[in-house]
Amino acid sequence: MKTISLSFLCAANMALAAPDMLHIPAAPEFSFAADGESSPIEQEYFIGKYPVTNEEYSQFCADTGHRVPRYWKNGKYPSGKGKHPVLWVSFDDAEAYCEWLTEKNPGKSYRLPTEAEWEHAASGPQQTRYPWGNDAEISFKNGLIVSNFNFNGVIASILLKKNPTQKVTFVSPRSERKGESVALNSLLILNERGCVKGWQDHKNGGGFVQTDVFQKLNEEGGYTTPVDAYPKGVSAYGCFDMSGNAWEWTSSKIIATNGAERGQTVQAIRGGSWYATSRSCSVIFRGEGRRAEAAFNTVGFRVAADSDKKRI
Repeated sequence: MKTISLSFLCAANMALAAPDMLHIPAAPEFSFAADGESSPIEQEYFIGKYPVTNEEYSQFCADTGHRVPRYWKNGKYPSGKGKHPVLWVSFDDAEAYCEWLTEKNPGKSYRLPTEAEWEHAASGPQQTRYPWGNDAEISFKNGLIVSNFNFNGVIASILLKKNPTQKVTFVSPRSERKGESVALNSLLILNERGCVKGWQDHKNGGGFVQTDVFQKLNEEGGYTTPVDAYPKGVSAYGCFDMSGNAWEWTSSKIIATNGAERGQTVQAIRGGSWYATSRSCSVIFRGEGRRAEAAFNTVGFRVAADSDKKRI
């Protein structure tokens, strides 16, 4: 494993540090672990050690005038969230960021990883279910979910621990219970494996995500964590935050097999998010995708680059 340190350059009177990039070996016989589909990775490549953060993305927006994510206020990301993954960025936004990063770092060509490259970097040569191994390693201690990654079970446990009887009100126009208030602990039920009941209700709109508490959380950029908050969740190649926290765009198109996009041709996203279940946060989980032109409250990205042997 090789970490590449690149020089500091100037962008709009700000010091722009090139991202930490990790060397990933080729995998000519690579197949997706979930379904065995062959997708050879013929060349070695680099991938970001971390997802792109709010702080990094703000440099891009300041330098180019690109629109900022919708949860930022007055052009600035939420206080204290500089090291959190940027969200509400479309595939097109992510590609624009890669183009800008390439311009600012002569000699390197940044891009989004393919779906196969992403999984290979996340699951390692053994193709484990999670970056650290095949066990999710989720436990329940002192009323809180303890894990190597950020997912909805972690968030539910924090909210229930902090104020289990707080009133939440259904506010979604699609909710049949709009205007009704209930105690949080009567809506969210959590088990010791981090499985959450009451988080979402697609049928009647009576889940936690249809409440005012979730709405406020969403407006602040979700319940993300710093990209280096889970050092035990690092992959075999040294990548942080590839399970949970934020889904990540890839450059690969798929026909989605999950969610509202099921049956549509979309850009593959991988890794799960703060909103997702622990199962969806497995790094071999496939089938999730989003429309390239749209932005979402759970989707960010990390950059990749082709190998240049002269610079290694």
